[in-house]
Amino acid sequence: MQDNEHHSYSAPTEEHLDTFRKFISTQNQELRSLESALEDSSTDVWDPYQDVVGIELRAHEDCHISTLIETDSKDISKVLIVFSTVAEECARLVDVAEQRFFGPLSCYGERFDNSPLPEGAEVEQISSFIPLLEDLSHFAARCHSVVANALSQLAGLYTDEKNTLYKSCFKGTRLHSFLTQLGELLRVLITLDGLVGSNQELQYHWSEYKRVLQSAALEPEVFGMRPKRIAKVLMAVMRLEADVFNGAMLRGCWMQDLPWYHEKGEGEIRANKTMLEEVTSTIRSLLVYLSAHIGDATESNHRKWFVGVVGLFALFAQVNRGRELDSKTYKSIVSLSSKVPLIVLFGRAFFVVTDFLHDALPLPATKTREKELEKTRALFLKQEEALLQQLQRLQLEVSAWMVRMESSFSPRVGLTEVLSTRANLLVQGVLLASQLGNVGKLSLSGHLWTRTAIRQSSLKPLMQSFLLLKALQQTYHRKSFLIASHLVHIQRFLQLRVLHILDPICKDLETQIATARKGGWKVEEPKVHMAALVTAMCDNLRGPNTRQRRTVVNLAWDLLPKKQIREGDVDEVGLQLRKLEILGSLQEMVGEATDCSFLLWSRGLLPLFLADLRSNWKDVNQIHGLMAAMGDAGRLLKEAEEEGHIPSSSVSSFSRFLKETVEWEIVTPLSQEIETDLRIHIHSAQISQMVKSNPLKSGTLDLFACLQLQPVFVVDEFVNIKERVASYLDSTFYDLTTVTTHDWKTYAEMKNLAQDKYRLSLIETYLPTGTLDQGLDVLEIMRHIHVFVANYTYHLHTQVFIEKPGENKYIRSIGIQQVANSIRTHGMGIMNTTVNYTYQFLARKLAIMSQFLFDDHIKSRLVKDVNFFRQNKM
Repeated sequence: MQDNEHHSYSAPTEEHLDTFRKFISTQNQELRSLESALEDSSTDVWDPYQDVVGIELRAHEDCHISTLIETDSKDISKVLIVFSTVAEECARLVDVAEQRFFGPLSCYGERFDNSPLPEGAEVEQISSFIPLLEDLSHFAARCHSVVANALSQLAGLYTDEKNTLYKSCFKGTRLHSFLTQLGELLRVLITLDGLVGSNQELQYHWSEYKRVLQSAALEPEVFGMRPKRIAKVLMAVMRLEADVFNGAMLRGCWMQDLPWYHEKGEGEIRANKTMLEEVTSTIRSLLVYLSAHIGDATESNHRKWFVGVVGLFALFAQVNRGRELDSKTYKSIVSLSSKVPLIVLFGRAFFVVTDFLHDALPLPATKTREKELEKTRALFLKQEEALLQQLQRLQLEVSAWMVRMESSFSPRVGLTEVLSTRANLLVQGVLLASQLGNVGKLSLSGHLWTRTAIRQSSLKPLMQSFLLLKALQQTYHRKSFLIASHLVHIQRFLQLRVLHILDPICKDLETQIATARKGGWKVEEPKVHMAALVTAMCDNLRGPNTRQRRTVVNLAWDLLPKKQIREGDVDEVGLQLRKLEILGSLQEMVGEATDCSFLLWSRGLLPLFLADLRSNWKDVNQIHGLMAAMGDAGRLLKEAEEEGHIPSSSVSSFSRFLKETVEWEIVTPLSQEIETDLRIHIHSAQISQMVKSNPLKSGTLDLFACLQLQPVFVVDEFVNIKERVASYLDSTFYDLTTVTTHDWKTYAEMKNLAQDKYRLSLIETYLPTGTLDQGLDVLEIMRHIHVFVANYTYHLHTQVFIEKPGENKYIRSIGIQQVANSIRTHGMGIMNTTVNYTYQFLARKLAIMSQFLFDDHIKSRLVKDVNFFRQNKM
C-alpha cells in the first residue's frame, strides 16, 4: 500500500522536475548565446561606420603654437614659432583638401546605368558644381600664398650674411620635417590637378557649359539675359578655368611673385643661392631616406612623401629656371621611380614621375615622351609578378600580426610589461596596411592606366588584398577600447625614451652656460641656441602627443646640431619620433591605408570576385569583407551626394547595383543548389530505381554554413541571405505546385526537409486550391449551380455527375474524389455553404413548379388524368 502511494506521489514530482530541467537547459542556452554575442572574438564582423558611439584616439589641444614654445633664446623661439605655424597651416590645408575636394572631384559624372541623359542635363549638372569649383579656386589661391610664405621664410633663414643665425647655428641643417610638410601641400595640388584632368565627364561638361555661354553671348535675347551680364559671367568662367583646369593649381605656385626680404632690402628668392643649395641638399637626403624605405618592410606613407618631394624638386627647379638643372637630383628621382613607376593619388588620378617631370620641367628632348611612357608601362607589367608574390608574404604577416594583437591586447595581460610590444604591434599594423594598400591599388589601378586586361589568376590575390585590408581595419576597431585605454601610456612611454636621451644633454648644456656666466666668460651663442632647441623639445615631449607639439619637436630636432650627440642616440630619437607620429595619427593612417574607395572605378570586377567565392561555398563568409570594401566607395558617393555635388540618386543606384550583383552571383546559385539537394534527397527516397549517392564517397556541399551568415551590410541596408533563400524556395514551391498539383505532397516533404537540414522556416502555402485533380471545385459549382444543373446529369449507378454531350471533344465528370479534395482544401465549413446553396436553389425551383401546377390548363389536364386513373385502377 505504501509503495502504491509512493508511486502516486512520485509521478507529479518527476513531471515537475523534468519541466524544471527543460527550463534550466533553455535558460543555459540563452545565456550562452548572449555570452558569445558579447564576447570579443576575432571572427566577429564589425562595421566601424555603423557603431552608435565611436572613440576618438587623436589628442587635441586648444592652444596656439606660440604658447608651446618658451625658451631663453628669442631668436630660436621666433624661428620655431614661424616655421611651426607655416607647417601647421600646410597640414590644415591638406586636411581641407582631402575632406572637401577629393571626393566630389573624383565622383563627378559617375553613372551606374547606360540610359541617355536628358537634353541639357550636362549643363545643369556642371552649373550646380560651379560653387565647388569656386571654392577650389579660393583654396588654390590660399595654398599659393602659403607656399610663397614658406619659401620666403626659408630664404630668410638660409641667408649667408654676417651676424645671422645661419652663420652661427644653422649652417648645414636639414629641415626635413618642414620641407616634407610643404611637399604634402604640393602633393595635394598635384592630386587636385590630376583629379580635374582625369575626369573626362567634368572636362566634357565644362566645354558644353562654355559653348552654351558663348551661344548666349551671340544671342542674349534668346536666353533672356542682358549682354553685360553674360559678358561678366563669361569672364568669370574664363578666370575660373585659368585657376583650376589644365594643371593651373600647381603651376600657380611658381607663377607668382616670390619675394625675399633681407637686410639690404627686397629681392627675388631665386637670388638666394644659399637657400637653393641647402634645399637641394635636403631634397637629396630625403630621396636617400625614401629610397631606403620604399619597397621595404618599414614603408608606410612614404610614396605620398615621394610625390611631395618630386613636387618640391619641380618647384625649386622653376624658381631657379634659367640656370642649369640639378642633374644629380634628377637622376636620383628617376632612379627611385623605377621602384614605383606608378603611384595612385586618389581615385582615377595617377602619378607617373617621368610624365610629371616632362610637364613641370623644361627638360632636354633626349627621349620622346611616348617612349618614356612605354618604358614605364613595361616596368609596371614586369613588376606585377613580384607584387603578387609580395601579397602572399603580406598575407602570412597579417595573419601572424592579428594573432599577436589578440594575445597582446587582452584585458588579462598586464600594462607596464608590454608597452613596448604593444607600441610595435600598433605601428606594425599601420605598416602592413600601407603595404597591402599599395600592392592592391598599384596592381588594380595600374591596369586601368595601362589599359591592359587583368589575368584570371590575379583576381583571387587582388580580392585577398582587399579582404586583408578590411580585416586589419576591423581588428583595430574591435580593439579600439583597449587601444584607447593603453595608447596614452604607450605614447608616454615612447616620450620618456626620447627624454631619457635629451634630458642629460639639456642639463649638460645648462650647466656649461651657467658656469660660463658665473665665471664671467662669454657664453658661446651656438650652445645657447642648442640649449633652447633641446628645451623646446623636452617641454613639448612632456605634454600630450598632439600634432602641434609633434610639429615643434620635429622642427627643433631638425634644427638641432647632431655633432655632440652619439650616432646611436640620433637614430633612436628619430625612430621614437616616427613612432609617435604614427601613433598620434593612428586612426587617420589606418583609415587611409585601409580605404578601398578606389573600387568604385573597378566595380565591374565585383561579379568575378563573387563568382570566385561561389566556386567554394566555404569561402562565402568573406562576402562581409568584400562588401565592406565596396562600402568605402558607397561612403565616398554619399559624402559627395550630401553636399549636393553629384545627383541625388547616385548612392541608391550604386547600392542597387551591389544588391543585384549579390542576388545574381550568390543568392540565386545558392538557392538553386539547395533546391537541387532537397529534390535529390526526396526523389531518392520515393523512386526505388534512382541511384542513391553516398555522401562519404561523393562528398557534399557545405551549404548550411552559408545560411548561418550574419546579414550582409550593403551601403545603406542589410541583405539577409537566409531570408532571400527562403523566399526563393517559397516562391518556387508555390509556382511548381500550382502547375503540377498532384506533386503537392512531394513539395511539402521538401519543405519539411529544408526545415530539418537547413533550418529554413518556409511558409505554408495551403495548396492545392481552386481546381484539383483536373476537376471542378465544389465552391465553383455552388457559385454557378444553375449552369451545373443545366449541363450535368447524374449517373445513379456510379454516383458521378457527367457533363452532357456537346461540341467539345472531351466531357468532364465530378465524383466523390473531387468533393473530398474540395473538403480537404477548404475545410469542413464548405458543407454548410453547399447545403445552403442547394436548399436555396431547390426552393426557387419548387416555387416555380408549384406555380406551374396551379395553372388552369395544366390543372384541368391533371384532373382528367386522376379521374381516368381512379376509374381504371384494378
